[in-house]
Amino acid sequence: MTLGYCAGAVWTGQIDFGDGTGERKKYFVLLNDCLDGEQFFVALTTSQTRYGETPSPCGCPNAPCYRIEPREVACFTVRTWIQFDNSGYLSRAGLENLTKEGKVTFLQMLDEDKIRSVLACAKKSLDIPRRNLALIDRTLREKLEQRKTTAEKKTPIPTSLPSTASKEVLAVRAQFNQRCTSCRTEFVVLLGIAEADLVPIFLGSKPPPVSFLGDAEVGFALMTCAVCAP
Repeated sequence: MTLGYCAGAVWTGQIDFGDGTGERKKYFVLLNDCLDGEQFFVALTTSQTRYGETPSPCGCPNAPCYRIEPREVACFTVRTWIQFDNSGYLSRAGLENLTKEGKVTFLQMLDEDKIRSVLACAKKSLDIPRRNLALIDRTLREKLEQRKTTAEKKTPIPTSLPSTASKEVLAVRAQFNQRCTSCRTEFVVLLGIAEADLVPIFLGSKPPPVSFLGDAEVGFALMTCAVCAP
C-alpha cells in the first residue's frame, strides 16, 4: 500500500470536514487501511490537554483519545492527543486531490508498534461508530498477521517462579500461561513489549508500562483462537 495512504499516516493541511466550521489547519491521523470503495476514517489531533494528566496511550476506560509525548513521534514537538471523538472521513481520491492542490501534506508514518497501539486503543473507544470500529479491527488484525509472518516465532517462556508482581499483573500472567503459543506471540506483538521484557514484568523485577493492564485486557479480547479461548 502506498506510503501515506494507510493506517498510521500523519498528515496536516487545510481541511473542511463538513461540520460547518469551514477549512481549518489540522493534523490528522488515518485509522484504517482503505480498500476499494471505502473511505479513510480520520482522527484529528490536538495539543490542548484532554482529560487531565492521563497516561499514554490514554488510561481511560472508553479511550476517547491517545496521548503522544513530545518527540515521541517526530512531527509532534509538544504533547499531542489523537482524538477518537473528533473525527471525519476522507476518500483516497479526495486525499490525493487535496495533495495535488497543495492543501494537505503527508508528514510521516507512525512506527509499526505505535500504529498497533493506537488502533488497539481506538478499539476501546465508545465514540467511534461500529462500522468504523470494524474497519479498525480489520486493519489491526491484518497488521498482527503481517507481524506474525515476518517476526521470529519466539515468545517469552511462561514461568511459574515466585513473583513479587501485583495481583493484577499476576492475573495477566495466569491468563497468558493458559494460552497457546500462537496466542502468546500475538499478545506480545499487540502490546508492543519486547519479549525479553515480559518475563521480568511477570516476575515483578521490572515495573510494567502504565498502560499494561488496559492493553493486556484489549489484547486478550482480540484473540479468537479456537484452541485455547475461554
